[in-house]
Amino acid sequence: MTARSISNPRSEDEMVKPARDGVLRVLRAARDAGVRRVVLTSAIGAVAYGHPDRSTPFTEADWTNVDAGIEPYQKSKTLAERAAWHFVETEGSGLELTTVNPTGVLGPVLGPDYSPHSA
Repeated sequence: MTARSISNPRSEDEMVKPARDGVLRVLRAARDAGVRRVVLTSAIGAVAYGHPDRSTPFTEADWTNVDAGIEPYQKSKTLAERAAWHFVETEGSGLELTTVNPTGVLGPVLGPDYSPHSA
């Protein structure tokens, strides 16, 4: 039996669905509470994967190509962020959204599950 982990889920939906649904829950709660602006910490995984090599910077027009055989983590970050932008455009009622896409998040490990990049 193979152990499940963040880098080895049984199904990509184990990562995609909670990421997307969680972002939407937070945005709905923010909108309903009258929050004006939300900053979403996404990840470079939402932008930089599944592309040919390039020398130009990524911009807000770039998204990871989710059809390029990428890992579930990157797919979950991409689909969650895309869902967030779609929500703000269609249901946000004026809610402002900003995202940041760090290449790494550093800090103490708070539990037994390490991200795929810390091992």
